[in-house]
Amino acid sequence: MANIENLKPFEAGIDERRNLDGRPAGSKNRSTIARKILEMRSILPAERMQALKAQFPEIADNMTVEEIMTIVMAEGAMSGDDKSYKAVMDSAYGAPTQQVDMDIKAQLIIPAPIIFNNTPPLADSENKIDV
Repeated sequence: MANIENLKPFEAGIDERRNLDGRPAGSKNRSTIARKILEMRSILPAERMQALKAQFPEIADNMTVEEIMTIVMAEGAMSGDDKSYKAVMDSAYGAPTQQVDMDIKAQLIIPAPIIFNNTPPLADSENKIDV
């Protein structure tokens, strides 16, 4: 929690930390950059690529970064790495979703009222009405 003595009061329009122009037009977000890198072919240094080919003969020079990463992660999954297994399975089949059944049929039960009669019975003469 911030110490109140260290807080600066806000001054409208003067604060140098504010970005009044917003994000620059045409700038790419992180997911766009990541997708572009994953689609690249053979961006590894030659010695690293040779080491991977020695370990994984199925890796070819024309494979994308995504394909190479998937092969390496699949090998990790087969070696017992549960995070690699989850990543490969989620990529191949989609992450499992937990479904919640919202189709609920409720029945409202209202109990019958209970009547307590605590008055004593009327005497015989009180039940008769003179007409």
